[in-house]
Formats: sequence, structure tokens, C-alpha cells
Amino acid sequence: MKDFTKEVDEELNKIKSDFSSLKKLKRLNSQHEDKLITDITGLLGLYQLAYDEDLRILIYKMIDFGDSKLWAMQGSKYLFNKLNKKYNK
Repeated sequence: MKDFTKEVDEELNKIKSDFSSLKKLKRLNSQHEDKLITDITGLLGLYQLAYDEDLRILIYKMIDFGDSKLWAMQGSKYLFNKLNKKYNK
């Protein structure tokens, strides 16, 4: 990923780790959904500042996972698609 500040890099690593753990869970609830949406929202904010292919892929995977669980991903997908158009992706 782009060289963000140390604090942002640490948070990105934490989000990646949390997402990896989430995918392994057998039972998921609304708290997991809320956490995923919050994490995606934060990542979309970073993605809006500057294009980064690794970040784009991570956001895509997170939205796809949420979609597969029938979670509320419509707003995240809308903004993600809008940003992808901005970056011609």
C-alpha cells in the first residue's frame, strides 16, 4: 500500500487482521456487520484521498464478503463504484 503515516499503516494492518479473523468465524451477528461497515467506511475515506490498488482490492473483498452474508453493503458499494469511476477503474 502507499506510504501512509505510521499510524494509518498500523490501523490498515489491524483492519486486515480483523477482516481475516472475521472470515474464519462460523457464527456472525449484527455487531460483526457493524464493524465491517465501519472499517469499509474508513477505508473508503482513505481511498478517496488517493488511489491505491491494494486498498481497492481490500475494499472490494470486504464488500464482497458482506454481500455474501446479505449485509447492508449498498452504500459502500455505491461510493466504491463512484470512486472507481473517478480513478477510471
